Amino acid sequence: MGVNARWDQIKGDQWTIDGEDMKTGVDHVCPLSTQAIELLEIRKVIERGTGNGWIFPSPQTREAMSTDSVLNCLQRTCGTKYTTHGWRTTFKQWAAEKGDSGDDYLLSELALAHKVGDKTQQAYFRTTLYKKRQKQNQEWADFLFSK
Repeated sequence: MGVNARWDQIKGDQWTIDGEDMKTGVDHVCPLSTQAIELLEIRKVIERGTGNGWIFPSPQTREAMSTDSVLNCLQRTCGTKYTTHGWRTTFKQWAAEKGDSGDDYLLSELALAHKVGDKTQQAYFRTTLYKKRQKQNQEWADFLFSK
């Protein structure tokens, strides 16, 4: 979930990012793992409506937390060689190594809202494979929270 996530984008077990906030200009619907839903429940208790609609507001401004804040926290916690964009890379590597078919790669591309294939393939491939991405997101969350 991104630092610009807003409460009005969450409906049940999905997060919809408005097309105006996406490079593609198209709404992107993300299935949420049980761990993400638990995090949202914790945020609701902590914020109690004081975050101006942001799920992760800046403690100083109450506006959206900056990506630099997240980067600083990550680097203080894990070391200076880490970046927030590295999480996307880590997810792609995990997906590529997880399965023996192209499905995991395709699902990871769709999860990251990447366009898949050439213009002809995009014209015919209109599914978001939501149910399969939901399963993959849960497996990714389980992997991240495993010991």
